[in-house]
Amino acid sequence: MLHGSLRLLNQKELDTMKPYPPHTGWYCAECDKNTHIDPKDYYMLTFELWDAIGVGDGMLCMDCVETKLGRKLQAKDILDCPLNHNMNPYTMEILNGEDRTDRLSGQPLDPQN
Repeated sequence: MLHGSLRLLNQKELDTMKPYPPHTGWYCAECDKNTHIDPKDYYMLTFELWDAIGVGDGMLCMDCVETKLGRKLQAKDILDCPLNHNMNPYTMEILNGEDRTDRLSGQPLDPQN
């Protein structure tokens, strides 16, 4: 027996549910995209730029960051940390395109990579 406003959800409702409410956890504060799925959306920007964008402790997908900036990210925007150098293919491409040295060894990267 169900009490008050409790009811069973149908399969369509279950299929479209998000595990967290919008604007919390891994969801973009602008478009509600789950930023935990696409590695491109898992990154760190410089603290100054993040403060200027004004999201605070929230998350933004990469598309919304670049929309807010009105331009593509540049190496100067990206925090120098292992996440951006090793885990995110988009930030790695930006960083390697402007700085062709290996962060760990300091040696020039192979131009074929």
